[in-house]
Amino acid sequence: MFFNKKSFLKSEIIKLANEGFINKEQEKAIFGFYHFDENSDFPLLITLAFVFIGLSLLTLVAYNWEQIPNILKTFLLLATLFATHLGIFYSKNSIFQQGFGILSGFVLLANIALLSQIYHLGEDTALAFLSVGCVVLFLALILKSFSVFITGYLLTSVWYFLSFDNHSIHLFICLILLGIIVQSGILFCLSLNAARFLAFLNFVFLNLYLYNFQGNNLNLSTFAWLSLIILGFHLKSYQSYAFFALALTFIAISYDANHLFLSISSISLSALLILLGAINLYFKHYFLGILTISLLLIGNYSNLYPTNAIILKGFYSFFTFLLGIHFIKENHKILGLLTFSLLIVIRYLDLLGDYIGASVVFLCFGLGLLLFARRKNA
Repeated sequence: MFFNKKSFLKSEIIKLANEGFINKEQEKAIFGFYHFDENSDFPLLITLAFVFIGLSLLTLVAYNWEQIPNILKTFLLLATLFATHLGIFYSKNSIFQQGFGILSGFVLLANIALLSQIYHLGEDTALAFLSVGCVVLFLALILKSFSVFITGYLLTSVWYFLSFDNHSIHLFICLILLGIIVQSGILFCLSLNAARFLAFLNFVFLNLYLYNFQGNNLNLSTFAWLSLIILGFHLKSYQSYAFFALALTFIAISYDANHLFLSISSISLSALLILLGAINLYFKHYFLGILTISLLLIGNYSNLYPTNAIILKGFYSFFTFLLGIHFIKENHKILGLLTFSLLIVIRYLDLLGDYIGASVVFLCFGLGLLLFARRKNA
């Protein structure tokens, strides 16, 4: 639900309660049904208002910055930071508390950057973003504000991207775990849209972290195995993202199996995937179980023995086709059709000029879909 609709609905519910048309229990039940409570509202326009106020102050100071003495610069920076925190703790309206909380993060970042410049304290931009992000995250937990939390979460992600080649960045997995905990609604209540947005960020950040953790190998292993683990454990919040990542991985490997094959980076991962495949078969999730074990076997075999690229492409194309059928079966119809379309385009490009081969591929696709449709209708 968009912010303006959400705000309108909340105001109407509160108005009905105040007029006596519904009681407090019914008001609370309606808030629970729509996954928000009275104090969680943070309209988009007010968010933008605080951002523009902050930009206005920054540009005004920046225009006269060179003419201001250092002692006055320091006083202005610290006074502005102090004022934002006064606004947080003395505002009676939760909306303005959250606004000052977001603003305080950017003011603190400006303080660190400008004070370092004034007093020649050195420059570590990544560390500055991490420090400010952690402070804002702590503030978000105190205020129980999703808007402030997202601000801190994104600031810490900037630190991660600036330190992408630094292998001492394993603190980021702790921040991702915090994001997963917040997304689950344990620390404070979230609306349905907020939970979905945070789940998307968690999934992207987790993929990027694991990609960097394995040494930036362009074999797409991380994205496929993480997706299969998420799907195998039926983590509903991340299911659609895992399906999408798995589809893109399979399409890419079907196009270039030589360089983008699925590899197994450790014995512990192999053991986890075998266990996951066995659990899926036990609970009659046959497609995921067979897919996990098959990919595990072909990945290990490709690591040990050179495998013809045509055979690998054929194998991954077949499983991509089955994956598309699985998407449709699981009511992800658009993703299923997109998977089929991309696979047909890739196979056509491979067989460009070989009209007999292309004809056979198209015939197989058509017959496979026809059989699936007939079985589903039956």
